Amino acid sequence: MDIVVDAAGNARTTNVVFSPGHPLCGSLIRPLTTNWDFVKLSKGVDTGQFQLQNVSVQAGAGTCLGTLTPLTLRWGSNPNQIQASSATVAGSPAVCNVAGILNVVPTGSTVGDFRMQ
Repeated sequence: MDIVVDAAGNARTTNVVFSPGHPLCGSLIRPLTTNWDFVKLSKGVDTGQFQLQNVSVQAGAGTCLGTLTPLTLRWGSNPNQIQASSATVAGSPAVCNVAGILNVVPTGSTVGDFRMQ
């Protein structure tokens, strides 16, 4: 997944793919769309809360559609990562739960702290 921030500070995810790590990822559990909206909920130095909207994921025989929340973004003095302690998104036939850590690799040069506005 790429998180792209435009000049106005609006963020959007693009190129969402699931890679095998767990045996089900990338096969039975896979994204149905590759662009999700990134919505900031709170800000802070080196950490912030956000949600992903317009999530669409195939999960076995069911689907997960809607807003994935809450998620934590960490950067700067923290490890660069997205953390989901117990995030949820509406699903059929049941609510989809997400937990884990996604390591983030920044691209391009960065100077100073990035703070969510």
